[in-house]
Amino acid sequence: GTRNPIDIALIPESTKGLSKDAESALKLIVDNLTQARKIAKTNIEAAQQKYKTQHDKNVEEPSFYVLDKVWLYCTRTPVGLSPKLQRKWTGPYYIAEHIGEYIYRLRKASDNKILKAPVHANRLKKYLDPKNRPTNQPNEVNEDHDLNPEELMDMPEILDRVNDTIINHTQNQVGKNNQNDQTQLHKDKQPSQNPNPQQDIYDVEKILKCRKRGNIKQYLIKWQGYSSSQNTWKPSNNIPNNLIQHFHAQSQSKNKRK
Repeated sequence: GTRNPIDIALIPESTKGLSKDAESALKLIVDNLTQARKIAKTNIEAAQQKYKTQHDKNVEEPSFYVLDKVWLYCTRTPVGLSPKLQRKWTGPYYIAEHIGEYIYRLRKASDNKILKAPVHANRLKKYLDPKNRPTNQPNEVNEDHDLNPEELMDMPEILDRVNDTIINHTQNQVGKNNQNDQTQLHKDKQPSQNPNPQQDIYDVEKILKCRKRGNIKQYLIKWQGYSSSQNTWKPSNNIPNNLIQHFHAQSQSKNKRK
């Protein structure tokens, strides 16, 4: 093969006139150089492969779907604010429309305002709702000994803890029973032909339109089981946000098809 400068410097073209000891030492140097080169080449190739793998991870474009909630990375710093104090990730937003390959249109989850400029996927990351995280902490248990139920009466601090647990559990159950399904709304005006006058909760079939009256957004509601003549306009704060988001996402899709 080709001879490098170090080969020319250390390895003579001929070993004539060298003693056996010198020749052996020279052979050992050559073998060590050859082995070092092989190890260096292997290490370089491994490092290059590792770098490529890491690079491919970073450039792999994430995929999002309509109604997915995301954080948006902001590259612009407001005037007068230090970049170190600027929150790089803002939101949450939700995907209102998939425009093209890795390009999305967003709406703000808090007020459903649409962002004028489309956003590339490399500026987005998935939003995990804190409400979905478990928050109930397990009660501390003393494992030193088991208590007889009759012994609770002689230990007020444990009896109080048991009573508090029972009260909290009861309150939680009442709270759960009082929660309305997200597809139901309270109506301040009942439909003119109501089969059950005592009923004040109605199922939403779908949201039809959106309008603005002053600073308040209103949505036209089609009620489940009622005719279109009984559709009513409701302010946005009376409508579950997930229904509003679904309406806007569908509207974006319809406008795109047009």
